[in-house]
Amino acid sequence: MARSSTRRKRPRGTVEELPSGTLRVKVYAGFDSVTKRRHYLRETVPVGPNSEREAEKVLPVVVSSAHCVGPTSTPVERFSR
Repeated sequence: MARSSTRRKRPRGTVEELPSGTLRVKVYAGFDSVTKRRHYLRETVPVGPNSEREAEKVLPVVVSSAHCVGPTSTPVERFSR
């Protein structure tokens, strides 16, 4: 049986609202090879009338940088952005 081409994709990140009203975009970027802990990339979007729209614009940027800064990168590459 062939696979259907209309596969559902999992969301690649989340947008959380902080107590201050600021939005945080959080994306999983793999395991840290040294500490063996999960590594997340986070970006914050300040409070404003278009903050939700801005967070949705930032999400694909953070997802693409999580793909570039994968679990095989060194700590220097991760924190040099």
